[in-house]
Amino acid sequence: MEYFNKDVISDLLVDRRYRTARYLIIVLALTIITISMVLGNLTYLGSSEYELFEWASYIFSVFGLILFNVCFLVPRYLLKNRLTHYFFYAGLLIIIILAMLAVLQTQLFSSKTIIEKMGMGALYLNLTSSFVSMGLLLAGSSAIMLFRYWIKNNRRINELKSATLQSELDLLKQQINPHFLFNMLNNANVLIWKNKEEARNILFKLEDLLRYQLHEENKDQVLLTSDIQFLRDYLNLEKVRRDKFEFKIEEEGEMEEIRVPSFLFIPFVENAVKHNQDSKHESYVHIYFRLHTNQLTFRCENSKPIRETVKKGVGGIGLKNIQRRLTLLYPKQHTLLINNNETTYEVILTLEL
Repeated sequence: MEYFNKDVISDLLVDRRYRTARYLIIVLALTIITISMVLGNLTYLGSSEYELFEWASYIFSVFGLILFNVCFLVPRYLLKNRLTHYFFYAGLLIIIILAMLAVLQTQLFSSKTIIEKMGMGALYLNLTSSFVSMGLLLAGSSAIMLFRYWIKNNRRINELKSATLQSELDLLKQQINPHFLFNMLNNANVLIWKNKEEARNILFKLEDLLRYQLHEENKDQVLLTSDIQFLRDYLNLEKVRRDKFEFKIEEEGEMEEIRVPSFLFIPFVENAVKHNQDSKHESYVHIYFRLHTNQLTFRCENSKPIRETVKKGVGGIGLKNIQRRLTLLYPKQHTLLINNNETTYEVILTLEL
């Protein structure tokens, strides 16, 4: 409810659809304020002739003051931080309006009548209070304009941030996906030379992987269960290629309705597969997903070859990009731990959903 109220207020102040409503609210507020000022004076004066004059003079002068301030003084001086000029012209404007009101009062009504009813001291006091009242009205209208300007700037900044973040996320996904695709195609190429019949079946599996990748690539979020199945298919493809490779994926918790950013876990698994390739010894990749309340934990552990050879070139960019994506997608809502020792490499990622 609080966010709804904030959105309604901000829309009312800056949205073009509510321009007419803004003008009506301003006119209504100024009318009420002006009538209150005039009625306060009439209680003291008790003059029906003065009543008509006060109504006309105060309403038109206040409306003119606010209109000139909002349309000219605020955008020309206040918003450009030319405060000295703004306060000078605002004060001068109020003095000119009050001088015109004083002249009208003394000219349209005989000075004797005015003095008899009010007294010169009371007249000066009335002008002084009018100066303060108009100054407050001027300050109020300026504050509303500044608040409106602040909301518009904040919206513009947020739009730019969102556009920038989305562009960066798209770029990161474009960098991750070709890398992943390269590794899958390389696996299929090896199988073609190893066993043509087996390679044919593998190519069908590869087709499913690519179809999923192309279908889900442009989505902001995907079902976690779909991503887990994709990882399972990918590791099955790797298992066919390598005789001494085994993997397992375990799930804990109800994950059917959980959605996560697309291709969030793939670089971790790909990195695990890449760095445990050992044709002479047993190797493994173990993956765990655990959902508890609103916290999702992903753990990926892989064995390391006895004499690990660090490959350069394609591959190193994946983990760096996923770390950057996590910072953008889950600011202060994730933890990433990496445990690296002589025989195993483990990644533990915790997300606050």
